[in-house]
Amino acid sequence: MIQSVDRAIDILNEISRREDWVGVREIARALNLKVPTTQQMLKTLLAKGLLEFDQERRQYRLGLGLWVLAGKVNPLDGLARFIAPHVENLFRRFGETVVVLALVNDNVRVVIWRQSKHSLAVIVPDEKGIIAELHHLAGGRVVLAFSGRSFREAYLKKLRFPEAGKNLFRSAEEFTAELERIRTRGYAVTKDIMGSGIGALAVPVFYGNGEFAMAMASSMPLNRFKTEKKDQILKNLRDISATLRL
Repeated sequence: MIQSVDRAIDILNEISRREDWVGVREIARALNLKVPTTQQMLKTLLAKGLLEFDQERRQYRLGLGLWVLAGKVNPLDGLARFIAPHVENLFRRFGETVVVLALVNDNVRVVIWRQSKHSLAVIVPDEKGIIAELHHLAGGRVVLAFSGRSFREAYLKKLRFPEAGKNLFRSAEEFTAELERIRTRGYAVTKDIMGSGIGALAVPVFYGNGEFAMAMASSMPLNRFKTEKKDQILKNLRDISATLRL
Protein backbone atom coordinates (compact mmCIF):
# COMPACT_ATOMS: atom_id res chain seq x y z
CA MET A 1 0.00 0.00 0.00
CA ILE A 2 1.32 3.47 -0.95
CA GLN A 3 1.01 5.71 2.11
CA SER A 4 0.49 9.02 0.29
CA VAL A 5 -2.30 7.58 -1.85
CA ASP A 6 -3.90 6.01 1.20
CA ARG A 7 -3.82 9.35 3.04
CA ALA A 8 -5.26 11.23 0.06
CA ILE A 9 -8.20 8.83 -0.12
CA ASP A 10 -8.75 9.14 3.62
CA ILE A 11 -8.81 12.94 3.32
CA LEU A 12 -11.34 12.83 0.47
CA ASN A 13 -13.52 10.41 2.42
CA GLU A 14 -13.36 12.60 5.53
CA ILE A 15 -14.36 15.74 3.61
CA SER A 16 -17.12 13.83 1.84
CA ARG A 17 -18.46 12.53 5.16
CA ARG A 18 -18.86 16.05 6.55
CA GLU A 19 -20.76 17.34 3.48
CA ASP A 20 -19.62 20.90 4.24
CA TRP A 21 -16.59 23.17 4.29
CA VAL A 22 -13.87 21.91 6.63
CA GLY A 23 -10.53 23.30 7.81
CA VAL A 24 -7.03 21.83 7.74
CA ARG A 25 -6.79 21.32 11.51
CA GLU A 26 -10.16 19.57 11.66
CA ILE A 27 -9.09 17.12 8.99
CA ALA A 28 -5.69 16.56 10.57
CA ARG A 29 -7.28 15.92 13.97
CA ALA A 30 -9.89 13.53 12.56
CA LEU A 31 -7.28 11.47 10.71
CA ASN A 32 -4.51 11.76 13.30
CA LEU A 33 -2.19 13.46 10.84
CA LYS A 34 0.26 16.31 11.30
CA VAL A 35 -1.08 19.68 10.15
CA PRO A 36 1.81 20.40 7.69
CA THR A 37 1.35 16.96 6.12
CA THR A 38 -2.38 17.49 5.81
CA GLN A 39 -1.85 20.94 4.32
CA GLN A 40 0.47 19.59 1.60
CA MET A 41 -1.96 16.79 0.76
CA LEU A 42 -4.82 19.27 0.50
CA LYS A 43 -2.84 21.56 -1.78
CA THR A 44 -2.05 18.64 -4.08
CA LEU A 45 -5.69 17.55 -4.25
CA LEU A 46 -6.71 21.16 -4.87
CA ALA A 47 -4.23 21.51 -7.73
CA LYS A 48 -5.74 18.43 -9.36
CA GLY A 49 -9.25 19.87 -9.08
CA LEU A 50 -10.40 17.25 -6.57
CA LEU A 51 -11.00 19.90 -3.91
CA GLU A 52 -12.37 23.44 -3.83
CA PHE A 53 -10.93 26.11 -1.50
CA ASP A 54 -12.76 29.11 -0.06
CA GLN A 55 -10.42 32.04 0.56
CA GLU A 56 -12.63 33.71 3.17
CA ARG A 57 -13.37 30.57 5.17
CA ARG A 58 -9.87 29.14 4.62
CA GLN A 59 -11.60 25.79 4.27
CA TYR A 60 -12.01 22.98 1.75
CA ARG A 61 -14.76 20.86 0.24
CA LEU A 62 -15.01 18.36 -2.62
CA GLY A 63 -14.11 19.81 -6.01
CA LEU A 64 -15.32 19.62 -9.58
CA GLY A 65 -12.69 17.05 -10.53
CA LEU A 66 -14.45 14.38 -8.46
CA TRP A 67 -17.74 15.10 -10.19
CA VAL A 68 -15.95 14.76 -13.52
CA LEU A 69 -14.86 11.26 -12.53
CA ALA A 70 -18.35 10.44 -11.29
CA GLY A 71 -19.70 11.95 -14.48
CA LYS A 72 -18.38 9.02 -16.49
CA VAL A 73 -21.54 7.33 -15.16
CA ASN A 74 -23.95 10.30 -15.10
CA PRO A 75 -22.29 13.59 -16.11
CA LEU A 76 -25.29 15.88 -15.63
CA ASP A 77 -26.07 14.54 -12.17
CA GLY A 78 -22.49 15.06 -11.00
CA LEU A 79 -22.25 18.58 -12.41
CA ALA A 80 -25.67 19.52 -11.02
CA ARG A 81 -24.80 18.39 -7.50
CA PHE A 82 -21.56 20.34 -7.62
CA ILE A 83 -22.89 23.61 -9.02
CA ALA A 84 -26.26 23.66 -7.21
CA PRO A 85 -25.08 25.54 -4.06
CA HIS A 86 -23.63 28.32 -6.23
CA VAL A 87 -26.82 28.54 -8.28
CA GLU A 88 -28.93 28.76 -5.14
CA ASN A 89 -26.72 31.47 -3.63
CA LEU A 90 -26.90 33.56 -6.80
CA PHE A 91 -30.66 33.08 -7.08
CA ARG A 92 -31.29 34.04 -3.44
CA ARG A 93 -29.12 37.14 -3.72
CA PHE A 94 -30.62 38.61 -6.92
CA GLY A 95 -33.89 36.74 -7.49
CA GLU A 96 -33.20 36.37 -11.21
CA THR A 97 -33.22 33.25 -13.38
CA VAL A 98 -30.02 31.18 -13.26
CA VAL A 99 -29.22 28.52 -15.87
CA VAL A 100 -26.23 26.21 -16.21
CA LEU A 101 -25.48 24.50 -19.54
CA ALA A 102 -22.96 21.78 -20.42
CA LEU A 103 -21.89 20.01 -23.60
CA VAL A 104 -22.59 16.28 -23.23
CA ASN A 105 -22.13 13.90 -26.16
CA ASP A 106 -22.41 16.68 -28.76
CA ASN A 107 -25.62 18.05 -27.21
CA VAL A 108 -25.88 21.11 -24.99
CA ARG A 109 -27.96 20.12 -22.00
CA VAL A 110 -29.44 22.01 -19.06
CA VAL A 111 -27.51 21.05 -15.93
CA ILE A 112 -29.71 23.06 -13.59
CA TRP A 113 -32.33 25.79 -14.09
CA ARG A 114 -33.61 28.10 -11.34
CA GLN A 115 -36.51 30.15 -12.71
CA SER A 116 -37.45 33.55 -11.29
CA LYS A 117 -41.03 34.80 -11.04
CA HIS A 118 -41.04 36.29 -14.52
CA SER A 119 -42.11 33.88 -17.26
CA LEU A 120 -40.19 35.41 -20.16
CA ALA A 121 -37.69 33.20 -21.95
CA VAL A 122 -35.60 33.45 -25.11
CA ILE A 123 -35.74 29.71 -25.71
CA VAL A 124 -36.53 26.66 -23.58
CA PRO A 125 -35.04 23.15 -23.73
CA ASP A 126 -36.86 20.16 -25.16
CA GLU A 127 -38.14 17.30 -23.01
CA LYS A 128 -34.60 15.88 -22.73
CA GLY A 129 -33.18 19.20 -21.54
CA ILE A 130 -31.39 19.83 -24.84
CA ILE A 131 -30.91 23.39 -26.12
CA ALA A 132 -30.86 23.62 -29.92
CA GLU A 133 -30.56 27.34 -30.74
CA LEU A 134 -27.43 28.08 -28.72
CA HIS A 135 -26.54 31.41 -30.30
CA HIS A 136 -29.79 32.94 -29.00
CA LEU A 137 -28.58 32.51 -25.42
CA ALA A 138 -25.74 34.11 -23.47
CA GLY A 139 -24.99 30.70 -21.94
CA GLY A 140 -25.17 29.05 -25.35
CA ARG A 141 -22.69 31.54 -26.79
CA VAL A 142 -20.29 30.81 -23.94
CA VAL A 143 -20.54 27.08 -24.72
CA LEU A 144 -19.79 27.78 -28.38
CA ALA A 145 -16.93 30.15 -27.55
CA PHE A 146 -15.11 27.88 -25.11
CA SER A 147 -15.92 24.34 -26.28
CA GLY A 148 -13.95 22.42 -28.89
CA ARG A 149 -13.33 23.81 -32.34
CA SER A 150 -14.99 20.88 -34.11
CA PHE A 151 -18.25 21.35 -32.22
CA ARG A 152 -18.23 25.09 -32.92
CA GLU A 153 -17.58 24.62 -36.63
CA ALA A 154 -20.29 21.95 -36.92
CA TYR A 155 -22.79 24.30 -35.29
CA LEU A 156 -21.79 27.15 -37.56
CA LYS A 157 -22.51 25.02 -40.65
CA LYS A 158 -26.13 24.62 -39.50
CA LEU A 159 -26.80 28.36 -39.46
CA ARG A 160 -28.22 30.27 -42.40
CA PHE A 161 -27.19 33.90 -42.83
CA PRO A 162 -28.40 36.56 -42.69
CA GLU A 163 -30.65 35.53 -39.80
CA ALA A 164 -34.15 36.84 -39.41
CA GLY A 165 -34.79 38.30 -35.98
CA LYS A 166 -33.77 41.11 -33.71
CA ASN A 167 -30.11 41.35 -32.63
CA LEU A 168 -28.96 38.23 -34.47
CA PHE A 169 -26.08 37.71 -36.91
CA ARG A 170 -25.87 38.84 -40.51
CA SER A 171 -22.95 36.61 -41.49
CA ALA A 172 -20.74 33.74 -40.36
CA GLU A 173 -17.89 36.22 -39.94
CA GLU A 174 -19.97 38.36 -37.58
CA PHE A 175 -20.93 35.29 -35.56
CA THR A 176 -17.30 34.13 -35.34
CA ALA A 177 -16.13 37.60 -34.29
CA GLU A 178 -18.65 37.67 -31.45
CA LEU A 179 -17.39 34.31 -30.15
CA GLU A 180 -13.84 35.65 -30.25
CA ARG A 181 -14.92 38.70 -28.22
CA ILE A 182 -16.49 36.39 -25.65
CA ARG A 183 -13.28 34.37 -25.34
CA THR A 184 -11.24 37.56 -24.96
CA ARG A 185 -13.37 39.26 -22.30
CA GLY A 186 -14.39 36.03 -20.55
CA TYR A 187 -18.16 36.46 -20.61
CA ALA A 188 -21.18 36.84 -22.90
CA VAL A 189 -23.96 39.41 -22.77
CA THR A 190 -27.21 39.42 -24.76
CA LYS A 191 -30.03 41.94 -24.86
CA ASP A 192 -33.51 41.60 -26.34
CA ILE A 193 -32.60 38.71 -28.64
CA MET A 194 -35.50 37.92 -31.00
CA GLY A 195 -37.41 40.75 -29.32
CA SER A 196 -37.67 38.63 -26.17
CA GLY A 197 -37.52 41.52 -23.71
CA ILE A 198 -34.72 39.73 -21.82
CA GLY A 199 -31.13 40.59 -20.98
CA ALA A 200 -28.61 37.93 -19.93
CA LEU A 201 -25.02 37.44 -18.80
CA ALA A 202 -22.99 34.22 -18.84
CA VAL A 203 -19.50 33.04 -17.89
CA PRO A 204 -17.55 29.82 -18.44
CA VAL A 205 -16.72 27.39 -15.64
CA PHE A 206 -13.58 25.29 -16.07
CA TYR A 207 -12.31 21.94 -14.83
CA GLY A 208 -9.19 21.88 -12.69
CA ASN A 209 -7.06 21.19 -15.77
CA GLY A 210 -8.34 24.36 -17.45
CA GLU A 211 -10.73 22.67 -19.88
CA PHE A 212 -14.20 24.13 -20.36
CA ALA A 213 -16.84 22.44 -18.19
CA MET A 214 -20.08 24.43 -18.37
CA ALA A 215 -21.66 27.86 -18.81
CA MET A 216 -23.40 29.64 -15.94
CA ALA A 217 -25.89 32.38 -16.89
CA SER A 218 -28.35 34.76 -15.29
CA SER A 219 -31.21 36.47 -17.15
CA MET A 220 -33.93 38.98 -16.37
CA PRO A 221 -36.48 41.30 -18.03
CA LEU A 222 -34.95 44.40 -19.62
CA ASN A 223 -36.58 46.73 -17.08
CA ARG A 224 -34.26 45.16 -14.46
CA PHE A 225 -31.25 44.77 -16.74
CA LYS A 226 -29.62 47.97 -15.52
CA THR A 227 -25.92 48.82 -15.34
CA GLU A 228 -25.49 48.54 -11.58
CA LYS A 229 -27.32 45.23 -11.32
CA LYS A 230 -25.59 43.83 -14.39
CA ASP A 231 -22.20 44.71 -12.91
CA GLN A 232 -23.08 43.07 -9.59
CA ILE A 233 -24.35 39.87 -11.19
CA LEU A 234 -21.40 39.66 -13.58
CA LYS A 235 -18.98 40.09 -10.68
CA ASN A 236 -20.71 37.27 -8.78
CA LEU A 237 -20.68 35.01 -11.83
CA ARG A 238 -17.00 35.67 -12.42
CA ASP A 239 -16.15 35.15 -8.75
CA ILE A 240 -17.90 31.77 -8.84
CA SER A 241 -16.03 30.80 -12.01
CA ALA A 242 -12.68 31.83 -10.55
CA THR A 243 -13.33 29.93 -7.32
CA LEU A 244 -14.38 26.74 -9.09
CA ARG A 245 -11.31 26.81 -11.32
CA LEU A 246 -8.88 26.69 -8.40
